[in-house]
Amino acid sequence: MLGITLSGASGMGDKLQFSSFPENYHRNTGDKVIDLDNVWIFDHNPFVVRGEAPTSIVNLWTQPWPQKTGLVTPAQFVARPIFFSIADRTACIFNQIAYLRHPRLYIHEDLPILEKRVVIHTTGKLSAGIRRAYGEDRARVFSEEIIDHIRRKYRSYDVSPSRR
Repeated sequence: MLGITLSGASGMGDKLQFSSFPENYHRNTGDKVIDLDNVWIFDHNPFVVRGEAPTSIVNLWTQPWPQKTGLVTPAQFVARPIFFSIADRTACIFNQIAYLRHPRLYIHEDLPILEKRVVIHTTGKLSAGIRRAYGEDRARVFSEEIIDHIRRKYRSYDVSPSRR
């Protein structure tokens, strides 16, 4: 059974982007994976087991980008192929199909769905180095004018900006 680790993935998003991997792996192979790190994103994942000995180990965080895929020839892309999600990229590394392309935690799936609601994350907690790389000198914050424009544009929706 394949053992997976996310060693080196320090941020919440760094880990969360791989939460679809166990389901995609299972749908391609019929096998579950072993979570070697006991990462919280896999706590309720039915395609993950813990405490078993793996036959092989892969660090999802450090897997290199694929240099060629079955979908295009190497001449059709310059340095890296284009993927629509991290799940697509990871599936390509393992020569598999990405059935699930979004993060999934499983625990919250029985909560009621709030239809016609737009939630806007209005600030970004980017490190100073990342902000400088994009030419920014402060954290991004949506102004009240932008939020008001969104409210007007989506009048029939409940617009709830997140201020975390």
